[in-house]
Amino acid sequence: MTQLMQKKALATKRLADTSKRMLNDISGNQDEHKFQMLSMEMFAKELNETEKMIVQAMQWLENVLKGDYKNVVTLVENSRQRLDTLRDAALREEHEHNRILKAGEQLNKYNQSHMEGVIDGILNDVAIAADQLEEELDEHIFEEAVHNRLGPRNIEAVIRLGENDTDFEEGSVIKLVDAADNQFVLAKGKDSTVPHEDHQLIKDLICLTVATTFFGWICTILSLPPMFGFILGGVVVGPSGFNTIKSNVQVETMGEFGMFFILLCVGLEFSPTTLRKVLRVATLGSGAMMSLMVALGLILGRLWSASGSESVFVAACLSLSSTPLVIKFLTSSSDVKEENLSSSDYGVVLLGILIMQDVYLGILMALLPNMALGSGTQILDVLLIIINLIAAMAFVLCACFFGAKIIIGPLYKYLVRKGNKELTVLVTVSLAFLALMGTNYLHISMELGCFLAGIVISAQGHGLGDEVENLIQPLKDFLSAIFFGSIGLHVFPQFLSYEMTVLTTLTIICVGAKYLISVLVLALLIPRSSWHVKWIASAGLAQVSEFSFVLSSRARRLGLISREVYLLILAVTSLSQLFAPILWKFTLWHLRINQRKSPRALRQNSLNLPAIPESFGAVESDTHLIQRTP
Repeated sequence: MTQLMQKKALATKRLADTSKRMLNDISGNQDEHKFQMLSMEMFAKELNETEKMIVQAMQWLENVLKGDYKNVVTLVENSRQRLDTLRDAALREEHEHNRILKAGEQLNKYNQSHMEGVIDGILNDVAIAADQLEEELDEHIFEEAVHNRLGPRNIEAVIRLGENDTDFEEGSVIKLVDAADNQFVLAKGKDSTVPHEDHQLIKDLICLTVATTFFGWICTILSLPPMFGFILGGVVVGPSGFNTIKSNVQVETMGEFGMFFILLCVGLEFSPTTLRKVLRVATLGSGAMMSLMVALGLILGRLWSASGSESVFVAACLSLSSTPLVIKFLTSSSDVKEENLSSSDYGVVLLGILIMQDVYLGILMALLPNMALGSGTQILDVLLIIINLIAAMAFVLCACFFGAKIIIGPLYKYLVRKGNKELTVLVTVSLAFLALMGTNYLHISMELGCFLAGIVISAQGHGLGDEVENLIQPLKDFLSAIFFGSIGLHVFPQFLSYEMTVLTTLTIICVGAKYLISVLVLALLIPRSSWHVKWIASAGLAQVSEFSFVLSSRARRLGLISREVYLLILAVTSLSQLFAPILWKFTLWHLRINQRKSPRALRQNSLNLPAIPESFGAVESDTHLIQRTP
């Protein structure tokens, strides 16, 4: 060991002497001298790093010999220290390796630049300009991470899959896999002048589109909602089926756009007048339903010895209902053909309650960290979050009001006058995206922003909402199929088959509790003259929202719920959405039977809507709601 240290000191002294002589030598190629200086600097750093690693290894060996091999805590701590040190050393070595490669490239370019001829001179100028362009586009993320002194815990060991692998396909992007089997794909290449395509994502989207089309067509033949087939298509090609979808995160992100467009179209079919009529039922009804669900969850949690925060979260999560699913029910052509009820009234009630649930979703997302911590100041934190959310909502509503008057109104008048359909679609989509970004920045549900954007556009004049909706309808239909197909990626038939009896029982209890609570609340808010509304609306609200996937995954990462509870939430959500079309169809069939038995009574109920102007009412003749002519 002593001899090695002496040799290292001698090598360091010789490097210093050589470096001094090269600095004093002004003759020769300066770029070559610079490269040699950098090489010697790298060699000196390698000597120092090697010495440091040897000393560190000796210390580790001494600690292990002094430690207790039976003490698992000591072994874990020693392993963690070694892992952190090696990660830090790997990061520094990678940085130095990149420096020497870059210097070598510069030297090669300099040696190749001494060529004669006009063409060579032009290419040399182009090379210099290209180098400047690459330098401007290079974000130097890796170097900044090193200079910012990120801790060893920010460093992960990953395996690179691609290019040199035998199963690497042409056109596929490089993937990284960490120790936890998380997969990462290339988001941006270092050379921004070279285009990159993710062919795997293209294949996944094609596969999911074909699957949703096929199973949606089968469900249409069987007189079932196509949405059910879309979910089934996602199950078949997802992880629990043939597992042909590899870019799950990217596909689910594409599916989110389907949800955005669904709510944008709902807003286009709504009107501020209709929204004001249903405000009381929506506000009081949604709040009462969630409160009763939380109270029931606390009671059951106490019986099962669950923590209070976990019980509150699970109950609040299950109290949310799926807006896109209900919209699919309401826009189903089969429902329009089969049922003869005044669907506009229960459609308004359903959407009003669902929109308020989106507001509560924002509150629940903001409260998750506090619920996980269980701090003593939780009540104060909750009040502050609610106050901030109310202020944000007031700001958003004011922005919508003044934006509609000052910007959106004149803008759409110009578009109508020009008659440019392409520009109309782009302006509508841009407004919706700006609205969802604004509400997301204010920690409000992004879906609420899309809905408000649709309302603002529909309020600009008679027929404008229908015209805009007809333009974006094909885009919405395609993306909504991707959205429901991505839900199928989270349905696991194997897990359901293992505990089918328990999961089915829990789902029936959840759906039944939501249905009964909705009937009870709506019975207190809706007059008896429209008794059918509470039954249909309750059937629509009895399922669990797909946002429970997002909420439960975040709660699991925060340690609020366990893995078992997380899987139970996923299973109950999936089964409830599978049962939802059956419950909806059964409710409509039952009411149609009652209509045939007592058509006069139901006709009076449907025509007696002006008697309830305070809560909600039939939509005026110039307002288009969820129903569309088949």
